Amino acid sequence: MSKATEEKAGPAEAGKWDPERVHREETAGPPGEGDRRRRTFQGSEGRTLLSVAGLVVYPEAPVQSEPLLQDIRIQIRQGEWVHIVGANGSGKSTLLRSLAGLGSSPQTEQSITRMLPSPFDARPLPVVLQQPEAAITGSTPWEDLVMALEYAGMNGADIIPRAEEALAELGMSALMHAPVSSLSGGQKQLLAAAGALAAGSPAMLFDEAASMLDNDSARLLMKHARAMQRRGIAVVWVTQNMDELEAGDRVFALKNGRMVWEGSSERFFSPLASGESPCRLAGLEAPFAARTAMELNALGFGMDAMPLNAGELAETWSGHGTSTASHRSRNAPSAVFRESSPSPAMLKPRSVPRDLILTEAVPRIPGADGSRSFSACFRGGRLTLLVGSNGSGKSTLLEASGGVRPLASGDIRLGEEPLWSGRRPNRDVLLSLGIALQQAETQWFAKSVREELHYSAKPYRLAGEERSRRIREAMEAAGLDAELLDRDPWTLSGGQQRRLALACIVAGRPEWLLLDEPSAGLDAEGTERLCSILKAHRAAGGGAVVAAHSLDALLPIADEVAVMEGGVVREVLAASHYARSIALEDGAPQALQAAACFGLLEADSVPWLSPSELANRLAFRNPAAAPATASEGKTENRQGTPPAGIREDQAGDRAARHSDDREEARAETRELSGKEARAETREEACKKEAHTVPRERDPERKGTGIGKGLDPRALIAAYLMVAAGVLSQNGWLGIGVSLALALAILIPLRSSLRIYAGAVKGYGMFVLTLTAVAGIGLAPLQFQWEPAADMLLRMLRLMLVMLLGLPLLALLPPFRLQKAADQLLAPLAKAGLPVARITLPISLLFRFIPLLAEEWQRYAMIGAARGKFASRPGRVPPTMLYRAAVPYMLSVLRLGDRAADALEAKGFGAGDGVKKSAFKLRLSMRDALALAVGAVLWGGLRLIAAM
Repeated sequence: MSKATEEKAGPAEAGKWDPERVHREETAGPPGEGDRRRRTFQGSEGRTLLSVAGLVVYPEAPVQSEPLLQDIRIQIRQGEWVHIVGANGSGKSTLLRSLAGLGSSPQTEQSITRMLPSPFDARPLPVVLQQPEAAITGSTPWEDLVMALEYAGMNGADIIPRAEEALAELGMSALMHAPVSSLSGGQKQLLAAAGALAAGSPAMLFDEAASMLDNDSARLLMKHARAMQRRGIAVVWVTQNMDELEAGDRVFALKNGRMVWEGSSERFFSPLASGESPCRLAGLEAPFAARTAMELNALGFGMDAMPLNAGELAETWSGHGTSTASHRSRNAPSAVFRESSPSPAMLKPRSVPRDLILTEAVPRIPGADGSRSFSACFRGGRLTLLVGSNGSGKSTLLEASGGVRPLASGDIRLGEEPLWSGRRPNRDVLLSLGIALQQAETQWFAKSVREELHYSAKPYRLAGEERSRRIREAMEAAGLDAELLDRDPWTLSGGQQRRLALACIVAGRPEWLLLDEPSAGLDAEGTERLCSILKAHRAAGGGAVVAAHSLDALLPIADEVAVMEGGVVREVLAASHYARSIALEDGAPQALQAAACFGLLEADSVPWLSPSELANRLAFRNPAAAPATASEGKTENRQGTPPAGIREDQAGDRAARHSDDREEARAETRELSGKEARAETREEACKKEAHTVPRERDPERKGTGIGKGLDPRALIAAYLMVAAGVLSQNGWLGIGVSLALALAILIPLRSSLRIYAGAVKGYGMFVLTLTAVAGIGLAPLQFQWEPAADMLLRMLRLMLVMLLGLPLLALLPPFRLQKAADQLLAPLAKAGLPVARITLPISLLFRFIPLLAEEWQRYAMIGAARGKFASRPGRVPPTMLYRAAVPYMLSVLRLGDRAADALEAKGFGAGDGVKKSAFKLRLSMRDALALAVGAVLWGGLRLIAAM
């Protein structure tokens, strides 16, 4: 990094922030002496791609006079990595959208200069949004990438290899042709990231893309994003996780819509003239290693470089090989196990905490082995973390435990009370369970924050004064100001909505908290409040099960850790045992990695030292016994040799403890020389798989089962012939045969058509009602069977045609349907008509119809979870319809906005002159057979009609 000249802070008092001044670090000049790591910003000599000067952005529908962004000045250069950081509500996502060119307003058009090569000079840059579902246009990952690259204008011959290569790079080769609906939330983020990597853009933008990923997936995503940067692509990375910053990165820090810092990642954590670091000015917390280095500097040790992780801290400290006598060291503190006292207002003493017990449980997980069952006991009065990779079943287990999703088989009990009473949940147990689903910030039903909190407290039938008191206490615990009570929940920032979701649960004071990724998207202050709430809940005798990928804040306060794999709980460990078993793994909490690197792990516990406590311990010890680098420590430890810094008499005990902790679970891992070796092995396997699969002549023909892989033209033609035969029926024999035919087609596809069951039942009730009305005779008043039967016959014909059409939704992926339409309308395209603009909506319609049905099911789950309705999962009680309908429609509109942004960023809508085709559909013998079957069925039905 270059030698820096730092502007002095305007205010005299430390920690004050001057909104009119931006602290900047100059980047020109030779590397500073004594800092062997610092270097010029990566890509600083590259040409400028984006230049922002005086950017101001106002809300589309202003509810406040203050702009979302004000006077933003930033340049993005080729080949550099830029972090945009800031606390919740600081404007990070808004700035990213402006840089990408999504939904630009007059202010952004006047303030942003785009110097990008074609076609990105006229279209938005690829961006991975916080909610990736709306960005997925295909039914499978393979279809999604191929479809996007076609519209991006890539050469047709390069599209399929590039799509498969991008999926392999992110470890998704095995899921290449899996239905998108079967992917977990993290896997959908990886798919969105793969689309950005495959696009070939000069710049890529990520909006907290790693926030919902497990450690392996997050590192894999970061690794390949870094690789793209090294090839000259600029990367703009929005994050609140300071552990993601690396040496040589540029940092732009926002606070309240203004930029407060521009400079290097190392300088970002160093104090300014005011005494505060830019990181603290932005309302964020520096990584553990950086805070420890600052504490060591305060003790008189000259740390010539600012470490950003435990390995760099160990490497930097190893250079201090002199005695500590000349430094201001204090006596080494003993291990401190901090437990902050809970807020008295949040305590609700319970006599006997009840356990949450799962017996022979088999959750409903698409694609999982339904024969594998498990039993687990989550103990009351304890905090249990639920860990596992993306798709391991954490969210499904929490939903089943919260009574909003039934098990495939098995039993769940709270103490002695069963959670389920037949096919409905037990309401008494539901009132004891507070559940926050994944993406809890999208669960709102009311017009204001106040109404949301009152709605969540309503099932507990509290008196007015008591309800108001609990709401006030919940707001305070979550860190929400009272002035937000009258705000629309949808106008809050993502982090504020997360806090509101937590406050809605806390207001009811349930016995158990079931939280799915509650810390995702929270800043340091929000995460601290989350931990305080969990500790207060535990101190009051309550239990909690928390699914989490990021363990830095939650593992130190946890009692137990449940490890999930393949939809089952593989093991439940004491939190200290689990911590020791992952201490030297990438992605472990930095405090834990540092303790392991410096040999400070205790025999029976983990000392979660603060940076000042660790600094004092290091100062007390002889620095000459400094540890080896983190990577060396990892390798040695995997092979059974103690890392440097651990005494020989500790080494045997440590190895034995690791063996006892997770011997069976980690046998395979020990065979490798480290986590990096395992990651490389998986990556190479994915690449090998991607390149060894033989390419088919018609590569879109994937899948198994009835109708899969058929040409849409043949399938639709066969359907039209059968439908014509059904409509020709005028007797009950023909209706019976048609019904048998429909059932024969629908039953094999019932799992994929389950989301339409409600619509079919509703239509059936409509048919019966209309039949009953048709049979009513008025003169005299009597029921006439003949007109009723005639009406029933007519309506059943239409219903059977509808039922026979439902399989098209499952058998016609939108991508293949669009391909067929493109080829059928090719003559019109040659005549200059915008065929692509016609076929794209057809494709999206088929893609988003299931998505809309899933969104309604999600609102049904949210309604059951928050309203504590003892109704069958997936059904919205009649009393809930009026509350769910309007929010659902608003959610659909917001989904449409996100989909429009995603399509724009992928290059959709650029016109027929841009779109290329990766391949053409060709009729095969299977298609000819389908046409022949359709013709035979038509002929048979016509024969029955003529009898």
